Amino acid sequence: MKSKKIFICIFLSLIIIIPLLAVFISCNDDIFHTISLEEKVRTAFIKGSPTNFVIFKDSLYVASGKTLYIFDGSSWTTHEMDSKIIQLAATSSLLYVLLFEDITPLKFTIKKSSFGSNRNWIDIKVSNYKEFEDYTEIENIQSANNILYIGARKPNKNTIDSVIFKYDGNNFAKTSIPAGSSSSLRGAVYNGETFICTSGGIYRDNSAAPIPLSDDSSSKPDYIGIIKLEDNTIAAITRNGLLYQIDTVATKKAEFPDSRRASGAIATCKVDNKYFLLAGRQDISYSTSSGYTFGYVELELNASGGIEKDTFKVPGTEDPSSIEINERYSSSLGVVPVNHLVQYKNTLFAATHQKGVWSYRDRNNAPSWNSEEEEIPVNE
Repeated sequence: MKSKKIFICIFLSLIIIIPLLAVFISCNDDIFHTISLEEKVRTAFIKGSPTNFVIFKDSLYVASGKTLYIFDGSSWTTHEMDSKIIQLAATSSLLYVLLFEDITPLKFTIKKSSFGSNRNWIDIKVSNYKEFEDYTEIENIQSANNILYIGARKPNKNTIDSVIFKYDGNNFAKTSIPAGSSSSLRGAVYNGETFICTSGGIYRDNSAAPIPLSDDSSSKPDYIGIIKLEDNTIAAITRNGLLYQIDTVATKKAEFPDSRRASGAIATCKVDNKYFLLAGRQDISYSTSSGYTFGYVELELNASGGIEKDTFKVPGTEDPSSIEINERYSSSLGVVPVNHLVQYKNTLFAATHQKGVWSYRDRNNAPSWNSEEEEIPVNE
């Protein structure tokens, strides 16, 4: 009788343990599969927290520290500056760099170059516009329609009154966008007319005066990026991950999943004849299964490259996508803060926070995000 009870106990235990064991093995299979797809992060050629990217005279430019990096599609070259490079901008004929010169007092300068064979740099002249000399704290430079837009403010510890100037390569002018803490320059684009993006709103620039756009939001959007899409429409992203289409008014078109916030990185790309809008995201929480999640999200665009869908997706979770394998993305760039994005000659690049420049390339016979190296991988 005792042995029978023991047998029944063992039998009942097996009934409970075997399904649990099957679930455990299945979960481990998923874990092992994810681990098998992870790649070791490589040593970045361009380290630190790089600047934005610009494409100038068919080459890609980015900077980190005092070094300007130039990529022609096959190899990288470098050019050293005397001061730390904060930001880049480019028109059709001039490359601009915003330099941090000194901290006491704060001093910034803007230099320009046609970047020909001599690579001479020239301080932009302010002799014809003395007022600009008072605005020593230059916050941002952007370009559109061969005009350089400069966001600057006077050194004042009590108030932040940002002002936006225009520079055509020779002469300065001050825009009539009202000075204030909500007038920080965030971007400028041109699609037949120029749109200036500030933290407090978007303005249509014209020969008379910039015209503020109204929007369909009950609260004023905190814009942090603007871009021209392939169909020639304009889109702007807010800090709260809301995407607006910009015309005579700003109309909400799409949003981030899970109430994520945007980092300000924004770019378009074309993969397998499909257009995507990419936007950097910020983390909101820590998960024991995924850790911290940053990277970017993507919005599939229509055949003309315009906005049609209303929700961004995590790359690789649905077809079509800008990448092939979600697990490779989630364990690499997906956990890295992204400040800037660009597609150049069919390759995606990301400038990250403190992790250097990354690229999406074929590595180990499969495409993946990893640190960009000086030697471009070929059929590893």
